Amino acid sequence: MRQILSMAFTCLLLSATAPSAADWPQAWFDAGHTAHNPGETGLSTSNVGRLRLAWSQHSTGFWAGAIVADGRIYVGGSDDRLHAYDAETGVELWSGPSEGVLFANAGAFSDGLVFASATSEPLRAYDAETGVVVWSAPENSIFRASPTVDSGVVYATSFDGILSAFDAASGAHLWSTAEACCVFDQAPAVDGGRVFQMRTNGTLTAYHASTGTELWTIVAFSAGSVTAANGRVLFGNTPDVVAVDQATGEELWRTPVFDTATNGSPAVADGRVFVQT
Repeated sequence: MRQILSMAFTCLLLSATAPSAADWPQAWFDAGHTAHNPGETGLSTSNVGRLRLAWSQHSTGFWAGAIVADGRIYVGGSDDRLHAYDAETGVELWSGPSEGVLFANAGAFSDGLVFASATSEPLRAYDAETGVVVWSAPENSIFRASPTVDSGVVYATSFDGILSAFDAASGAHLWSTAEACCVFDQAPAVDGGRVFQMRTNGTLTAYHASTGTELWTIVAFSAGSVTAANGRVLFGNTPDVVAVDQATGEELWRTPVFDTATNGSPAVADGRVFVQT
């Protein structure tokens, strides 16, 4: 495993872009997990071949995905610490306290805070400028999926399937659902005032984003996170890509595309759905 985790973090550069266009503040870009940055216009099929190496960072191995915000890259390392790097130069700006276990999932950024958890550890909020821990979720909450931030609220689901909402600034606990085992890499998606959570017990559930009230549950399974956009919840359920109605959970369509199981999430842009096969 340590050989796999020894890969370097690499930055590819085509041309300078505005900070807002360059940001990727959480896993899959936004709270709905569309993986589409509408502000990015510099990269295209005509110039992607001219990408060149800007810098690479070998200070630690990386298993978790990186996020980008305000000119910095934040990524958890296999050295059990969260790291911040200058996006332009690759210079390390800070490393957080040791968590005693590696980071496996991307964090999220909002209003000067970075939210992340090491593997099966509590969710923590780090000061984006210094790496100091500002607040931590209760120690009995262990997480194995990326958090999701939307409208000043952090949504995170623990391994035992409890979806919780925290005030992003203070860490105040807002609500939690009942236990429903389990969640492994299946981050909550937020769209239209609802939170959608896939679980390994073969269920997809929608909750009211403000109260945590359960709205509907259907039988469904995806090894990866769901995507919520355009009134639909999309997910891969081998061999199909499936779309259900956000308001009711009613299946709208399914299309066979997968030959083997995948934990990738559908991406949505310009009225199209993109999947990895």
